[in-house]
Amino acid sequence: ENEHGKHLWKPFSRGVNVYDIERHLYKNRIGNKLIFEEINHDLRLVFSYMWSNSDQFGFVRKSCLQNTGDQTRKVSVLDGMRNLLPAGVTSLLQTRLSTLVDAYKQAESLPSSTSALYTMSSLLTDKAEPSEALKTTIVWSTGLEDPEILLSETQVKSFCAGESVR
Repeated sequence: ENEHGKHLWKPFSRGVNVYDIERHLYKNRIGNKLIFEEINHDLRLVFSYMWSNSDQFGFVRKSCLQNTGDQTRKVSVLDGMRNLLPAGVTSLLQTRLSTLVDAYKQAESLPSSTSALYTMSSLLTDKAEPSEALKTTIVWSTGLEDPEILLSETQVKSFCAGESVR
């Protein structure tokens, strides 16, 4: 708890945990849905997320935050995915040339939407000419009113410190 009476809980984080937590992993019978759940007994909150697949949308992630206590809570939630790779970046390319990939990858949010695009400013090539990258990885969310899209680790650190996010 900080000086303002606020708590910071990072479900599924590695390292020392200051809360009494319990974690579960569930899957359905055919194995195409996985549910990760963390119960925070101290705060009386449960956070879970499910991965499934969709023919129309590809991988789908659904998150849920549940209050198991008898008090009303006001929460600020930061949820999502980090380190998404642009289309065309293979695991081999990321492993061998991660610094070069980092130099060319871009992330941008689309105004008036909950979408983020992850692209390469140029294809990686050994030719002495630029090669336009025309594919993108797109991620979007639904279900929250007026969400902010964070694209950098600096924004995440500001959120966790209770500072305003720019």
